[in-house]
Order: sequence, then structure tokens, then C-alpha cells
Amino acid sequence: MAFGYPACPDHSLKREVFDLLAADKTTAMRLNDNYMITPEEALCGLFFADAEYFSVGRIDREQLADYAARRNMDIETIEKLIPNNI
Repeated sequence: MAFGYPACPDHSLKREVFDLLAADKTTAMRLNDNYMITPEEALCGLFFADAEYFSVGRIDREQLADYAARRNMDIETIEKLIPNNI
């Protein structure tokens, strides 16, 4: 499951992984302000051998508020990060 794809549409989660792994310091990968990774061949995600893919789909206002609280972000920021799911 790669961040930004239908099962996990929030690209900003890449920053948390990069920070956790110190990827900017330990690899040649870079993450820009729009969460694009370079080099283009690089991936950032969670990988499971028996993964089954699915789409999150649209969420309601209550789910949006819950997700914003869990991410410790304001609702307006989350709306910008996952506009296709609202």
C-alpha cells in the first residue's frame, strides 16, 4: 500500500515515514513540499505479502473530523490533502 493511492489517499503520511526512518539522511530519496519523492523510481508505503487492495471512498463530516483529530491537523488542512474523499 503506497501513500497517495486509493487505499491510503493522504500523501502527507510520507513525511511521517521519512521522518521516522530519517530517509533524507540515510538514503538518496528526497520528499518535496508537495510530497513528491525523488528519484521517481522510489516508493514510500507499507508492504504486506498478502495485501488485498481496496479504495477508501468518500468520508462524511464526522469521519473527516475524526481523521483530522487523529492526525492532529485542522479540518481545512485535511480537506486539502484528501479532496477526492470528501
